[in-house]
Amino acid sequence: MAINVPTPPARATAAARSEWIGYAARLRSLLADVPQDTARKCASRSNSSSTSSRG
Repeated sequence: MAINVPTPPARATAAARSEWIGYAARLRSLLADVPQDTARKCASRSNSSSTSSRG
């Protein structure tokens, strides 16, 4: 499963960029610990609820 994490703004300071990159790495590691079947169930549940709420 590919995890897309937004990149920091181009004009961000070096400290802000490194903080953002650290946050992204932490997020990826947390999501990597989630079993793939659980991730799929959560994704399908959120997709079905979002489409029905637009109705």
